Amino acid sequence: MASPFSGKFSPALAGIFRILCRPRSVRQAYAEPSRLHRGGVIQSQRAKSTWISGDLLENPPIEQQRNGTTSSRTDAENVHGQARMLRKSGDPGRMKEDRKPGKGKVTAEGDDVVFGMNPVVLALRQRRRRFFRLFITEAKSLSQEPLMREIVRLAGEMNIPMVKVEPAVLHTLSSNRPHQGICLDTTSLLPEPLDFDALKRELNTALRSDRKSQLWLFLDSVMDPMNFGAILRSAYFFGVDRILIFNGCPLTATVSKASAGIMEIIPISVVADEKRQLPTFFTMIKEANWQVVVTGSKNELEEAASVGGQSKRRTMASLTANGNVLLVLGNEHDGVNREILRFSDQMVCIDAGKEDLLEDANCLNVSVAAGVILSHITLKRKHPEETTTATATV
Repeated sequence: MASPFSGKFSPALAGIFRILCRPRSVRQAYAEPSRLHRGGVIQSQRAKSTWISGDLLENPPIEQQRNGTTSSRTDAENVHGQARMLRKSGDPGRMKEDRKPGKGKVTAEGDDVVFGMNPVVLALRQRRRRFFRLFITEAKSLSQEPLMREIVRLAGEMNIPMVKVEPAVLHTLSSNRPHQGICLDTTSLLPEPLDFDALKRELNTALRSDRKSQLWLFLDSVMDPMNFGAILRSAYFFGVDRILIFNGCPLTATVSKASAGIMEIIPISVVADEKRQLPTFFTMIKEANWQVVVTGSKNELEEAASVGGQSKRRTMASLTANGNVLLVLGNEHDGVNREILRFSDQMVCIDAGKEDLLEDANCLNVSVAAGVILSHITLKRKHPEETTTATATV
């Protein structure tokens, strides 16, 4: 007897048969073309699941009624449940996709892709961005790490579609940077333009005797995203109260990763190059009696001394960190802007451990220098007596 699927109609009949054999919730998802959104996303209310490019990943936690009781399924249980459902459907094509998800081309909807566990979880906690999709590997979706479970929970609360993909897709989305099996499709994070009216009020408040001394960090044209991110991480660790940038690197996903996600939580203001905001800002800082501490290499400070800055030069031991301090770090190649140098009270150079340094390696990376100087300022403020004794000994 001939098979009912033999002949020229067998492919079509076989396709219909496979769809009819699927569970009702799956057929419902296929029967709702009006729910098709950008990127091939279908939201099925009945299945309470997210379908993307043929891959199913439920948004946990999903409350299910079983015999009158409510239970919360974990992410691992959801994924295993999907595999069982696909096997029961008798669809070998779907089973193959479940083993090797996300093989097709994936493009981001937003203009930034945050990658790495810490940046993703901190971005989700702060909710300063708009989120589109969360891309994860199958191994990561089964992970029971506390951080991963929190990411899944936050994504579920915000109804962010979660997509299982191959690691190669994440390599592309993260530009081959260490993504740790997770990427978040999102909008860019922008620094806040400096509000000079608010700045004036803040400077007046900082003058009050009952306020702790402020430590602000000003980054002058720091362009490398890895340096920028490392500086943000050190600034957060050493208790910097505010960060301002001028002509610098944008707040990209690479910066967020280099900062271990600190970029997502620390306030950053930008001083614009237009309308002469730079001299206006430093004039206000000086009028409020702040100490402006400028850093640089030995050669840079010698050049500054030749134009009247000799009396401002300090060693790390003689650096004064009392009161409100604005620490300025300059560009990786050119150092601090000359226009800023004239506002400085102290010019600090980190002493090298040897004298015969190569000319091309006679200074520290700007992010390393930031950590050293911030650590020194913190030490002076926390233990002024010990640092005074050490200075006298030197």
